[in-house]
Amino acid sequence: MNIKAIELVCVTPYKLNKLPESIDIGGIALLRAAAKNCSSVIPVCDPDDYKLIIAQLRDKGFVPCDISAKLAMKVFKLTSDYDSRVLRLAAPATPERTGTQKLRYGENPMDKAEVIFARGCSQISGKQMSSNNIFDMEAAYNIVNEFKKPACAVIKHRNASGAAMAEKSLPALKKAYGADPLSAWGGVYAFNRRVDKDCAAFLSKKFVECIVAPDFSREALAAFCRKNTVLFKAPDRRAVATVKSSVFGTVTENKGNPSFRPVTVTKKKAGKNLMRDLEFAWKIVKNTTSNAVVIAAQGQTLAVCGGAQARVRAIEICGSYLKKQENMVLATDGFFPFDDSIKLAKKIGIKAIIQPGGSIRDAEVTKAADKLGMIMLFTGHRVFKH
Repeated sequence: MNIKAIELVCVTPYKLNKLPESIDIGGIALLRAAAKNCSSVIPVCDPDDYKLIIAQLRDKGFVPCDISAKLAMKVFKLTSDYDSRVLRLAAPATPERTGTQKLRYGENPMDKAEVIFARGCSQISGKQMSSNNIFDMEAAYNIVNEFKKPACAVIKHRNASGAAMAEKSLPALKKAYGADPLSAWGGVYAFNRRVDKDCAAFLSKKFVECIVAPDFSREALAAFCRKNTVLFKAPDRRAVATVKSSVFGTVTENKGNPSFRPVTVTKKKAGKNLMRDLEFAWKIVKNTTSNAVVIAAQGQTLAVCGGAQARVRAIEICGSYLKKQENMVLATDGFFPFDDSIKLAKKIGIKAIIQPGGSIRDAEVTKAADKLGMIMLFTGHRVFKH
């Protein structure tokens, strides 16, 4: 067959609209093939390069290999971005999995585990998950969905190493990460907003296990396309009921959601900014394993301790790595039975405390707070989490 050699491939892919009809198959394939063979074929995907190519052909009669190689890199970036956009647009229309999906393992590599994803939830990319990933993502998502403003939470072993809210997602991310960078290594991140290119650029330089969010931008997907980081898409949701199995039987629990109406029990009262931080800390501590203590300031956690057997010890642990700031607040999920916790809180620089109240020694604890010049509020309900 007398077929002449192809020396140039020029394609502008179709614009993506309705899927799958608008997906450009042939054009993308031609561009990739030309880019792969850029030493003998000129790959062109950008109309802005037309003048450059025409000038080279007029002046030299050919396009130099170094220019062709640069054009090939543009093609690979375009096709990568194109595929990422197809994935992002197709994700909402992906049929939901109704059967079980095998997980990499359960809590430990010797454990076998499966999951049935809830409606609207899907893994977009990354490695096969373990059950730890599922429950850590849930813990992180429960925190960020407490807030109307952009928020970010970093989770290690179902508790926050850091959490923050801000006017935009990137500042919230930086504050959540900065709360405890040591513990954030290999953490699970959650956002209550779409993950954009700026957040992706920050996280792509860290060791991140999973990211869960309502959506991901095209640039964010591209930033993680060559990484094992799990990207998980989920709608804004909270569990209304939980089902837990034990050797003694199965427990079904319907979650209550009492309104936040704390009462000031000390002589001193909190101003607007302190009240904002007290509510912020309360929303974090209610999502932290009991016994829990959270110290916060300016919409950012400064120290978090969950799972302590003694509440006063939880304060000690927080104080051991706390980077002190002015106007720090402390929240705990259960009442303080003795005034030792109040005295320790004052010693580490806490200005205001929010707790459920309900101890037979509430009066003694309140008296201690007044004597130390502290502010204390009772919510009227505890928020244990196990």
